[in-house]
Amino acid sequence: MDYRKSMIDDLSKHRQRVCGLKNLKEKIIAAESELRAIKNADPSKVSVRGGGNADADKRIALIVERDNYKRNYAIIKRAVDVLDAGLATLSEQEKKTLELFYMDRPHDHIGAVCEVWQCEQAEAYRKKDEALRKLTIACYGITEI
Repeated sequence: MDYRKSMIDDLSKHRQRVCGLKNLKEKIIAAESELRAIKNADPSKVSVRGGGNADADKRIALIVERDNYKRNYAIIKRAVDVLDAGLATLSEQEKKTLELFYMDRPHDHIGAVCEVWQCEQAEAYRKKDEALRKLTIACYGITEI
């Protein structure tokens, strides 16, 4: 596995994953609200073709949907938590460097990194590589990348 490439991918998707957590939480709440509404419906409704009733079918579909949202939420939450913990091990300058290179990349990201570190371009790239190496080790525990 190319841990460096995986870390770059994780960094570039981090903001979207954080947003996804919020949206998934809302979807879970909405599905649970719908489930409660159906549970309070009259269970003696007329059966539909196929032997079941519409409320039972909808309830099953909502349970499956809610459970899928919960599973996705758990997977994304773990990924976000691991990256947040790894970022917490870095200095503010290192975090800002990785944000500029991979998360919030402005048009002149190299110039912005040079400003953060007060250095030339070649040194900015070295600083970026070192911050990425530290983060990869913090997140994956791999020392040879």
